[in-house]
Amino acid sequence: MVYLSRDNVEALLDMPACIDSMRSAFQAVASGNVQAPQRTIIRMADRPGAFGSMPIYSPGFGSAAKVMTIYPENHDAGLASHQGFILLFAEDHGEPLALIEAGSVTELRTAAVSGLATDLLANPGEVTLCILGSGVQARSHVKAIQCVRDVTRVQVWSRTRGHADRFGDWVSDNSGLHATVYESPEGALAGANIVCTVTAAKEPIVEADWLREGCHLNAVGAFIPTARELDTETIRRARLFVDSRGSAVIEAGDFLIPKGEGVIDEDHIVAELSELVTGKVVGRQSAEELTVFKSLGMAVEDLVAARAVYDKAVAEGVGSKIE
Repeated sequence: MVYLSRDNVEALLDMPACIDSMRSAFQAVASGNVQAPQRTIIRMADRPGAFGSMPIYSPGFGSAAKVMTIYPENHDAGLASHQGFILLFAEDHGEPLALIEAGSVTELRTAAVSGLATDLLANPGEVTLCILGSGVQARSHVKAIQCVRDVTRVQVWSRTRGHADRFGDWVSDNSGLHATVYESPEGALAGANIVCTVTAAKEPIVEADWLREGCHLNAVGAFIPTARELDTETIRRARLFVDSRGSAVIEAGDFLIPKGEGVIDEDHIVAELSELVTGKVVGRQSAEELTVFKSLGMAVEDLVAARAVYDKAVAEGVGSKIE
């Protein structure tokens, strides 16, 4: 068995390869052969935080379990918000193959799934990209959207101006693009045709009237029933897609709060990403409509990404052996 660190993961799996891996992951979901229970989450009663576990088996990839804590306020202490490991097992005999740092895998695969959804749902052509948020997911989402669309401009907002400025500098230094930092979400959204929300917001930071016609939006940050990034009218107007219906109807505040208000019902979810990948369901129906992809994360994403990292590590002789 080998141990693969964050540095190993980042060196072995680039964003284009991860997007390809996520396409394979959702094709596996569509096949009906993936076995994964609903993830188990403990939400800390005395602090902002959660502890979760996600087991998964899929033919062709083997099995894995991700165990992770998510502490949104870690950034204030200079730490990553996501901390944990993925344990990967072989398919044929079930032996453990690798212990992999999970924060890096989660960062890559989450953005890669947004990139895949964007490729399937966003209008073609040049892109003004709005990023709401300034953490590691903000950075990885710039990379992911650049892989699937011609991004010409980046517009940024974060609740803390200093964080937004640092992220804007990172965009300029690492993407070949200029980033403009705005004082409000409304300002950052103006004119954007692809939007990624990657915040720890509990109340909406996006209002429908701020969105450009024909916009595609990846809603990533909120992952509990009582928190959301998008207002009710945005969800009502949108053609809504999810990674997993099973998760969305019990975890996604962006969906559950408008549903609780009686504005939408479960039929408002058009399709899962697996149905888009296989062409079972049509995505965007016109250049003018608003599309939203609500991302919560699935264990199959971790398994397929971990397997891709492990296979490349073996081929290149990378990693520390664990006896």
